[in-house]
Amino acid sequence: MNVEVTSVSRRPEKLSETASAIQVVTGDEIRRSGASSIPEALRLAGNLDVAQKNPHDWGISARGFNTALANKLLVMIDGRAVYTPLFSGVFWDAQDYLLEDIDRIEVISGPGATLWGANAVNGVVNITTKSAKDTQGFYSEVGGGTELRDFAAVRYGMTVKPNVYLRVYGKTLDRDNAVFANGTGAPDLLTTRRGGLRLDADLPVQTTVTVQGDIYRGSEYVVTSGIQRIGGGNLLGRWSRSLSPESGMSLQVYYDRTHLVDPVTNKFGTNQDLTDDLATYDVDFQQRFPVGAQHAMIWGFGYRLTHDVVQNAVNTAFLPAQADHQLFSVFAQDEITLGKSLFLTLGTKVEHNDYTGLEAEPGVRLRWSMAPSQTLWAAVSRAVRMPSRYDRDIFQPR
Repeated sequence: MNVEVTSVSRRPEKLSETASAIQVVTGDEIRRSGASSIPEALRLAGNLDVAQKNPHDWGISARGFNTALANKLLVMIDGRAVYTPLFSGVFWDAQDYLLEDIDRIEVISGPGATLWGANAVNGVVNITTKSAKDTQGFYSEVGGGTELRDFAAVRYGMTVKPNVYLRVYGKTLDRDNAVFANGTGAPDLLTTRRGGLRLDADLPVQTTVTVQGDIYRGSEYVVTSGIQRIGGGNLLGRWSRSLSPESGMSLQVYYDRTHLVDPVTNKFGTNQDLTDDLATYDVDFQQRFPVGAQHAMIWGFGYRLTHDVVQNAVNTAFLPAQADHQLFSVFAQDEITLGKSLFLTLGTKVEHNDYTGLEAEPGVRLRWSMAPSQTLWAAVSRAVRMPSRYDRDIFQPR
C-alpha cells in the first residue's frame, strides 16, 4: 500500500491515501505471472474484465458490459492515449511492448474524466514504462510453444553521456491459430514485429527530458474475411521540472500514426479492403503548486488534432472519407486540507470536441484517513464518452 501512484491526482501519492478504487500491477508481478502480452498482464488487475476472443482480439472493460472494443475505458501508455477515435475503444492487437520494461500498470475503476478527459467513464488504465536509466545493459528472451508458437526480444541500454541514458529494443511474436470446439484449427493466427527506443536525460535545476518512440507492423487472419494488416509508429517528448516536492510542471508532445487494412466481406461474399490512416498530434501541459498551507492546486490544458483518411470498401464506408477533428481542453483541481486527516478535492475539466461541443466533467472527492492503514472516501463525478467516426460517419448501403 506504500506504492506510489500518479493516475488519481496527476502527482505522486501513496496507494493507501488515494480517494479512488485503484489497483497497481507491478513489473515484478508481470514477470512472475508469465504473461506474454499487455492484455494477459491486465488479468492481474482484479477490477478489470479481460476476455480473449481469438489469438489477436481481446475484450477488456471495467464495470462489466465487455465487448471487443469497450468504448468507455481510457487506456494510456506513458501518457499517450491509445483509444482510437475511429471505432471507439482500443485495438489491443496493436498495443504491445517489451514487458520486462514495464514499471507498473495503474487501473482505476470509475470515472477519471476530471483529470484525464473524455472516454474515462468506467475506468482508466495507465501503463508506465521504466526509465532508460533503470534498464542498462543487455537483455534478451526467446521461447516457443503451442499457442504462442515463438517469441523473441532483445534490449540494450547504455549511458550516452553523464546523466543521459538510452535504450533500444526489438520484439517479434507469432501466435498460432485458435481451435474450434470440434478440434479443427481456425485460420486466425497473429504475427507482429516491433521496435523502439527511449532516451532519458537528467538536466540541471531538477529538470528531466524524455524522448521515446516505437514502430510496429503485423498481420492477422480473420476467419470470416481474410488477412488484416496493422502498422504504425509514435514519437513522444516530455519535459518536466520539479520546483519542490509539492510543485512542478511538465509539457508533453506526441505524434501517433496508425495504419489499418481491414478486409470486409460484402453481400456477394467477396472480400474488399477498407484502409484507414490516422495521424494524431497532441500537446499537454500541467502545473501543480501549493497555495498556502491548506490548498494543493493542479491545472493544465491540452490540444489534440486527428487527421483521418479512409479508403472505403463498396459496402462499408466512412463519409466523409477524410476528416479532421480538434479537441481543446483545460482542467483545474484543488485538494483542500480540512483537518489533520480530512481532505476535500474539487475539480473539473472542460473540453470542446467537434461532435458534441462543450463538455464539463466535474468531480468532488472526500477522503478521511481514519488510521495509517485505513482510508474512507466518497466521490461524485461526471464523465462523457466522445462519439467516434463509427458512431457518426459510417455508411452501409442496403
